Amino acid sequence: MLLSTVKICLVLALLAGFLRATSLLGERGRLGAEVLRKAVHVGLGAACLTFPWVFSSVFELAALFIGVLALLLAVRSVPLLRAKYGGGLYGVKRDSVGDLLFGLSVFLLFVYAQDGPALYVLPLLILTLSDSAAALAGVHFGRHSFEVPAGWKSWEGTIVFCVVTVLLSLLVLGLLTDAGPARIICIALLLGLVGCLVEAVSWHGWDNLFVPLGMHLLLGGLLAKSPQNLALTLLFLVGVIVCIRKLSRFGELTVHALIAAAIAAFFFWETGGPLWLAGPFIVFVCHVLLACLQGGEDEYGIGAVLSVVSCGIAWLFVGRHTQYHYAFLLFVLSMAIHLQIMVLLRIRSLREKPAEYPLVLAVSFFSGWMFMPVLLLAYETGTANILLYASCLAIMAGGGVLFRVRGESCGGGRWFQQTFYAMAGSILGLVPVWILAR
Repeated sequence: MLLSTVKICLVLALLAGFLRATSLLGERGRLGAEVLRKAVHVGLGAACLTFPWVFSSVFELAALFIGVLALLLAVRSVPLLRAKYGGGLYGVKRDSVGDLLFGLSVFLLFVYAQDGPALYVLPLLILTLSDSAAALAGVHFGRHSFEVPAGWKSWEGTIVFCVVTVLLSLLVLGLLTDAGPARIICIALLLGLVGCLVEAVSWHGWDNLFVPLGMHLLLGGLLAKSPQNLALTLLFLVGVIVCIRKLSRFGELTVHALIAAAIAAFFFWETGGPLWLAGPFIVFVCHVLLACLQGGEDEYGIGAVLSVVSCGIAWLFVGRHTQYHYAFLLFVLSMAIHLQIMVLLRIRSLREKPAEYPLVLAVSFFSGWMFMPVLLLAYETGTANILLYASCLAIMAGGGVLFRVRGESCGGGRWFQQTFYAMAGSILGLVPVWILAR
C-alpha cells in the first residue's frame, strides 16, 4: 500500500513539474502554441507507455487517474494554476476536452489490454505520435481542408496520420507479436486507414478517446484473423472508401458525414457481417438515388449519419452480447423506418405539403419491402416469421398515421426526432416477436 502511494504521488509530482516546464517554455516564446501542446501530448504519452511495468494493478492506476483528473480540472478551472501550469495545454485557443480524455484512454487501455503488450503499446503510440504528427502537419503544411463541427481539418494531416500509424504498426507488431509478415502488413494498413478516418471524424478532443480505444478493439479482432481474411477486409475497406468518394457528389453529404459513413460501413462489416451492413447500405443508396432525382437540398452533416447508425449499433450490441435471435429483425425495422421518413420528407419537399395518409401507407409498405430480401436471407420463411414481417409493416404504417410521420419533421431537431421514431418503432417490434415467436 505504501509503495503504491509513493508511486502515485511521484507520478503526480512529475506531471506537475512537466506542466510547469512546458508553461515556462511557452512564456519565453521558445515554441509555438501548437508545437508546445503536442510536446505535452508526446511527453505524457511516452510516460504512460511505462505504466504496465510500473503499476501492478488496476486499482493503482484508478487512483492515479483520479489524481490526474483532479490536477487537470484544477489547472483548467483556477486562473492562477492555469497561468502557472496550463501554458502548454491551453496555449491553443480551442474548445477541447482532449486533456481529460487522454487520461481516461490510458486507464481503459490498461484495464482491457491484459492479453498482450501490443494491445496497450500500439494504440497509445498511435494516440501519442500519429495524432501529434497529423496536427503539426495540418498546421504547417495543410492546404486542402474540410469542415468539422469545431472548425477545420486538413487532408494533409489525415494522410500523415495514416502513414505514421502504418509505420508504428509495422514496428510494434513485428517486435511484440508472432504474426507473420503478410498479416502484419495487412493489419498495419487497416489500422492506418481506419485510424485516420476516426481521427478525421472526431472533434473537441474526442479523438483522444475514440482513436486509442478504436485501435485497441480493432487490433484485438484483426490479430485473430487469417491472412486471407485480413486481405479481404482490407479490400472491403478500400472499396468502401472509393465507393463513398465516387458517390459524394450525388449524396448531399458533407465530407465529415461521408467519412463517418465509411467508418460505420466498416464497423457493421467487421462486427456484424455482410447482412448487418446491408440495412445501412440500402438506406444510403436510396438516399443517393433520391438526392439525384430531386436535388436542391442542403448538405447533410454528421448528424444524419449518426441518426441512422445509432439504432443499428444498439441492436447490433444486443445481438452480439445476448445472442437474441430477433435482434437483426428489429435492426432492419429501424432501418426501414429511417427510409420511410426520408422518403416522406422528400415528398413533402417536392409537393410543399405533407403526404396524405394513403400515401403514407404506400411509402410505409414500399420502405418495408425494400428490406425483405435481407430478412429472407437471415430467417426461415415459416408462417410465424411471415406474420412477424407483416407486423413490422403494420408498425410502420400505424406509426406513420397515428403519430403523423408524414414528412412534417424537418426543423432543427429532425435527426433527433428521426432517431426517436426509428428506435421507438423497433422496440415496439418486440411485442409481435414476443407473441409470435415464443
